[in-house]
Amino acid sequence: IKHALPDVEVIHHGYLPQEDAIRLMKSSHLLVNFVFKGAEKAMISGKLLSYLATTVPVLSYGDPQSAAAKLMEKSSQARMFASGETQQATAFIQQLLAQQEVVNIFPDLQRWSRANITQALIDEVLTKGV
Repeated sequence: IKHALPDVEVIHHGYLPQEDAIRLMKSSHLLVNFVFKGAEKAMISGKLLSYLATTVPVLSYGDPQSAAAKLMEKSSQARMFASGETQQATAFIQQLLAQQEVVNIFPDLQRWSRANITQALIDEVLTKGV
């Protein structure tokens, strides 16, 4: 299958401090995430949450029925695709390219901040005595 997409430039930056990584993410047109096997059902990675916080569109490969995919469904320009869904992922990219300026809106984003997630965990431990 041949797809008509513009040339894509991929630059590997290696390890970056968090502040530099976020600045680089925010300067991107599209962020790509891969969910590794074994964590695909119930885990939502900190990396995915960081991606969603940037307002940049996100294309992720993993289980479309996973917890991460369900979270991404709340976002305006983020999609989870199974590894074989090349045509669907290409269509998503083409849709983004057809728009002038794309902003990925995620409602109630602050709820998913590291500080709020940590506080919720602390509250649960204190309440249940885990």
